[in-house]
Amino acid sequence: MTNLTEREELISAYSDGYKDWAGFRPRDRALYEGPIEELRAAVDWVYKALAEEMEREREQERAERLAAERGCEPAEVEPESFPTAGDGWSFTPAEAA
Repeated sequence: MTNLTEREELISAYSDGYKDWAGFRPRDRALYEGPIEELRAAVDWVYKALAEEMEREREQERAERLAAERGCEPAEVEPESFPTAGDGWSFTPAEAA
């Protein structure tokens, strides 16, 4: 087993995360030559972007599944655009009112 330096481990993590996020490996020489702090920040950024993309995909799959159950097309509406979005809003069914 080889012992990798911290920079090599970070470059590997960044490269793997970037490939998962963008579909290809980065070819950035700055990864090898820049400050280690910038490399750490790049690793944090790419995994945050990957997590956000995965969450968007899960939400899209959920919307498509619900639409299929209801027999309609999924709406292209962002949750923030719903009239009940934001603080102070709640849903009260007509029967309960």
